[in-house]
Amino acid sequence: MNRLNAQAQKADCEDSFIRARIMNRINWKTTQFYIQQCKLNPAPLKDEDQPE
Repeated sequence: MNRLNAQAQKADCEDSFIRARIMNRINWKTTQFYIQQCKLNPAPLKDEDQPE
């Protein structure tokens, strides 16, 4: 389950930069850089069972 959640977070990260590129807010080179960062540094999983 955690692995599936991690894949969804990575896709959301990549999609946000692709959307920014489509809207001409960032260039293609910047888009590629940040997508690579999404792949190398996935967001930590949210564990709903852990107290904050």
